[in-house]
Amino acid sequence: MYYAERLNHTTWGCKYYLIWIPRYRRKLFYRSIRNYLREVFRDRALQKENRVLEGHRILDHVHMLLSIPPNYSVA
Repeated sequence: MYYAERLNHTTWGCKYYLIWIPRYRRKLFYRSIRNYLREVFRDRALQKENRVLEGHRILDHVHMLLSIPPNYSVA
């Protein structure tokens, strides 16, 4: 589904697929850390007016689909 959002003078729909991989692909994401990371990623996204549309935490990396307004950079 495509959702368009609006700013003052633009209509936008910027979605980015990001993969976050820890150093050496260590098997870090067990139960306690997985739940903690969910809250950390959502809190960080809300600080910059971003939204986490989808997220999958796998044993050694994280997949995320983010909606980022065009006035912020992806980095």
